[in-house]
Amino acid sequence: MLALLTEWGLPRDVAEEFYMIFGGNILLCQQAIDKLLEQFELGAEDSFDPFSVRGTDGLAGLAKDPLTREHLENLARQGWSPIEEGSADGETESQKGARIIAKKNFGGVINRETTTFLDQDLKDDMFSNRSTTQVLIPATGYLRNCIKVYVEACEP
Repeated sequence: MLALLTEWGLPRDVAEEFYMIFGGNILLCQQAIDKLLEQFELGAEDSFDPFSVRGTDGLAGLAKDPLTREHLENLARQGWSPIEEGSADGETESQKGARIIAKKNFGGVINRETTTFLDQDLKDDMFSNRSTTQVLIPATGYLRNCIKVYVEACEP
């Protein structure tokens, strides 16, 4: 990915920064570069925000909401968040928070049997507690980075 970014004309240090933020998502990197070029044409390159390239509307509100805050802190810190089980009568606060995050497409809920591209050791770690049957994971690596920024910036 770094070779591709430098081939597109980014200096090595900028390419490394883009790779850290956007990961290996070629389409997302291209969108970010296009947005940066627009900013340069307008003479506003200093206002380029890599964490607003795509779909973070509503994330600040979730970072401030006590119902979703703990999940976002876990996603930022470790890349996943356990979801507490509920009763037959209704959802737990943990389940409600995870559902809200998933509904806004900032994360997804998986269980032990879900087929993923996650490292098996990581998946084993997620479900090491036998009472954990579901976990919330960020929708993309880029969104995890955005979540980190919003968790740090927004007080609950």
